[in-house]
Amino acid sequence: MNEAGSSARTGVVLAVIGGILTVGGVFLTWGKAAISMPGVGNESYTIAGKELANGPTVMGLGIAVIIAALVTLALKGKPAAALTSIATVAGGAMAAILGISTFTGLEDALVDPIVEQSGVPLESFNEAARKILTDAMEVGAGWGLYFSILGGFVAVVGGVLMLMAVRRPAPQAGADSPEAGGGSQPERVTETETETEPETETTA
Repeated sequence: MNEAGSSARTGVVLAVIGGILTVGGVFLTWGKAAISMPGVGNESYTIAGKELANGPTVMGLGIAVIIAALVTLALKGKPAAALTSIATVAGGAMAAILGISTFTGLEDALVDPIVEQSGVPLESFNEAARKILTDAMEVGAGWGLYFSILGGFVAVVGGVLMLMAVRRPAPQAGADSPEAGGGSQPERVTETETETEPETETTA
């Protein structure tokens, strides 16, 4: 197997692993919250990625990454494989960005799922109540969120390797080989024509 083929297969494996991590992480915990309010007591909540706004989108991107990587493998270096490799990179990058966005705004992202779990209609939950809730919350990220972010980065690395393998020129045969020469070399004439002089008889 040549270097380009090995790089392409490695990239596909990494992209598929990244997609699986991204999708699997959505079904795991993305956020945990502990709430302590006077008159209410202490409550703790665990929120899976699929319950948050970005979760379904990240899951869809992970699935798209897996499909794009497998299509790239099936194309076996054809020009269209460059497009699927770029799609793999883009999907992984977008999944990672959305995961990081959720991580940086985790407190706000957890409010609506917590309200829904508590049975309070979102329509009756105004901004003042939201602020009271966020002030009483202590939040932390779950392993599922880390898995999804990591999966996005792994998919990007895999996609880059795939793209490099597609754009790498195929090795060419040596110039001295019959295949590279475009045909067989002309045969050299090794036989030489010899001229015989007729023998003359001398008479005494």
